[in-house]
Amino acid sequence: NGGMESGAWQVLAGGTNVANYSTGQVPGEAARSGRKYLATNTSTAGGSVYQDIPMSPAVPSTYCASAWVRTQYPATGARGNFVVWLMGGAYNDSGSVSFSGLGNGTNWRQVTTCVQATTPHSAMRVQFYPDPGSPTLEIDDVDVHASMVANGGMESGAWQVLAGGTNV
Repeated sequence: NGGMESGAWQVLAGGTNVANYSTGQVPGEAARSGRKYLATNTSTAGGSVYQDIPMSPAVPSTYCASAWVRTQYPATGARGNFVVWLMGGAYNDSGSVSFSGLGNGTNWRQVTTCVQATTPHSAMRVQFYPDPGSPTLEIDDVDVHASMVANGGMESGAWQVLAGGTNV
């Protein structure tokens, strides 16, 4: 449900609010695509919305996630973190990106982060942490995909040189 058209997103920590809005339900706002988008805010450190995806990534696979975010109208300036976790292994691997100063209305901003599996895992968690007290964060069009690049995390060889004099 990356397009926010139905359920599947859960809340972590008390003090976190979440709503699924339809285009036109909030004056001056529309979903980035489809008809719905998610809105969340929190008063609690660690408050978040998330979705768990069962999976068994091969080591050292890289997964990248992106989402479109903005501030709920009429405010501006929502801020927080977007994190992708690989869980259920010897330890959790994660990738994250912070965002701030978000606009509203049609001013959606894309955020992207990647994570590499360094140990076997059993699940991926896609998670948004709005900063406590920040204006309401809105989210739409979440995507996760496996990188097709061999060794995109640069943890081993697999890169080749195509010209004399090129140093790697």
